[in-house]
Amino acid sequence: MKEPTKNRNKYIKPERIKHALLEDKLFSAATLAAFVIFYVSVVFLSGSGLVFSGVKLSNYEAGKVAEKDIVVERDLEYIDTKATELKREAGAMLVEPVFRVTDSITDRVLGSYNKFVDLYIKLLNADESASEIFLKLQTALPGYFSRQQIDMLLEYKEPIDLLFEARNILEAIMQNGVVSFPENLSINVDTIEILRWINGEKVSEKLALKDTLTEDVIKNAPDQVQEISGIDEAAQPFAALLIGNFAEENTFYDSEQTDTNRKRAREQVEPVVKKIVKDEVIVKKGFIITEEDMIKINAIGAYSDSTNVTNLLGKFLLLIIVFLVTYNLLKPPVLLKTPAKTRLYVVFVLYVLFILSASLVNRYLTPAEGLPVAVYLPAALITMLISILLNTRTGIISAVILSFSLFLLPGDQVGNFIFSFVSGVFGSMIVYKAEHRITLIKAGLIISLINVLTIVTLGLIRNTEFSYYLDAVVISAVNGFLCGIFTLGLLPILEHILNAPTPFRLMELSDLNTPLFKRMLILAPGTYSHSVSVANLAETAAKDIGANALLARVGAYYHDIGKIDQAEYFIENQKEGNKHDELKATLSTAVIKSHVKIGFEKAKELGLPDEVIEIISQHHGSGKISYFYMKALKEQKAENKLSPDDFSYTGTPPVSREAAVVMLADTVEAATRTLKNPTMSKLERFVWELIMEKVSSGQMRNSGLTFNDLETIKQSFVQILGGSFHTRIEYPDQKEKSGKDE
Repeated sequence: MKEPTKNRNKYIKPERIKHALLEDKLFSAATLAAFVIFYVSVVFLSGSGLVFSGVKLSNYEAGKVAEKDIVVERDLEYIDTKATELKREAGAMLVEPVFRVTDSITDRVLGSYNKFVDLYIKLLNADESASEIFLKLQTALPGYFSRQQIDMLLEYKEPIDLLFEARNILEAIMQNGVVSFPENLSINVDTIEILRWINGEKVSEKLALKDTLTEDVIKNAPDQVQEISGIDEAAQPFAALLIGNFAEENTFYDSEQTDTNRKRAREQVEPVVKKIVKDEVIVKKGFIITEEDMIKINAIGAYSDSTNVTNLLGKFLLLIIVFLVTYNLLKPPVLLKTPAKTRLYVVFVLYVLFILSASLVNRYLTPAEGLPVAVYLPAALITMLISILLNTRTGIISAVILSFSLFLLPGDQVGNFIFSFVSGVFGSMIVYKAEHRITLIKAGLIISLINVLTIVTLGLIRNTEFSYYLDAVVISAVNGFLCGIFTLGLLPILEHILNAPTPFRLMELSDLNTPLFKRMLILAPGTYSHSVSVANLAETAAKDIGANALLARVGAYYHDIGKIDQAEYFIENQKEGNKHDELKATLSTAVIKSHVKIGFEKAKELGLPDEVIEIISQHHGSGKISYFYMKALKEQKAENKLSPDDFSYTGTPPVSREAAVVMLADTVEAATRTLKNPTMSKLERFVWELIMEKVSSGQMRNSGLTFNDLETIKQSFVQILGGSFHTRIEYPDQKEKSGKDE
């Protein structure tokens, strides 16, 4: 019953092709985004693909009692951070403190000494008195000498050699450096490092502490001058006096360079590496965690954040398998019809939210002992939403996919799969054919019971301790109840976003007390009666073939709403005369055809679901209006030629089983009104002929109905129509007349 692709493509407009291509690109982008989010969630959020992802450092603290054993899964080496830090600190303390020579002070000191020498020699040559020499030196170099020191220097009979010898000693001392030690500086080594500039080049020198000269040593230890200069003993006091008065500290502690050297030394220290062997028990359940235990636990935690390439590759391949399975399960023949792209987007979003929540729970929540992570996940919520928004089959398939995806996470993978699968599948089945929102609360309670039975069963199989069951029962029961509550809360939002024909929305639309149907009852009573009859036929037939009976019923109610404003042009509403008698066949055809387009526009204004609008626009398909075509043939002049296409509906043949059932019910209900004294056999033959006429004209080619379905539909129609007509005795001279195909 399917038209060849070649023939179908010629009816597709270029604009629709471009739109379809754009939709495909967007869908591909959405699929890729979902894949990336899945992978990032699994790898970085859940810790999956890592070595010891089950170890969460926040659960352990020195001095606390361990809640479970920690056993190393493989041999590993780790850095003892505490020992390494002690080793680095010791290495840093062995670094010599750095002192830097300030040449400007040396130059100033030597300049002052040279000034003194020149003035002193001049004053001696001028044969000045001691008082005059002191005063003039005090004027030129205030504070350098006291009167007693001047008197002492004047006692030395050969001052010229002493002055120049002392200068050489002072210059050597200043160039080597007079060191200033900070009061709070702690030196743990026997040497210091001296930095100075010589001929424009920085030179480093190691100097023993015992050999360093300070200002106090120079002033208070004249014997040091002898060791430095080698001058005779008689001149030592005078040289010490001169040097002590002029020498200044010019070598100061360089904290920045010292810290840099110590940092470099710390970095060069090799870390202290220790080893833990496979199956070694780090902490036993019930024992107090020690500081040493925490070092090992922290080491395992550090490895938990390191990448295991092979595991990541395995997760990547498993994720690809999940997507391939998803792709093949969410299309025919598994699904009778591929869901609309917008609804697949929502399905993908729900999948992503599920794996995100699974990853976060696995990462940051520690389940009670023995409980799988799936107990905390809303598998039933996801599958119930999908079942209601799409269909039960898609919901069950989603339960399989979501449960399978939990193998991407570490931990109790079998327990996760079983719990998620059972909860998800039963969630889908419980809401099957649900027509009232209160059913979702009942569904939550039923899922709670199923969750409890499932988790208790897992506990019994694994011989878990009694304490397991209390947490298991409470958490799994709360999970099921909350799934029902959140489904009730989220469903109206998703219904509005998707404009989906959920059972609850369809039940609301099936209310015949709305203003639209009251208006139809007043203005087009025949159409109203016809729509109700078609709805009864379509609902029963759809139920018999396993289609969406409620959707077929609502579609039948609304399929002729385009007739309301022009009711008098349709025979079922005509009471006095036929308006088409006054019109040409072509004009009558235009009026008849227009009710489909008007109905489509009204449905859009009402915000009806796309599936209902689809039924309205397809309930006549591209069928021919035979009555007016024959009338036009009688009216036409010899020179004019008529095209059957001008007398055919411009719609698309039904592309869903529900739309096809409504088309057949519409045709059969209208045609059988013309039968007089029908019998069951005559009615059955007549209905089958009407159905086959639709098949032969190509109206059923894209509907997905099989001949077995058509036979079932026929039997359903005959049973209902037979009950309304009642069985009558057939007389030989009875004749049938076919009605107008309107």
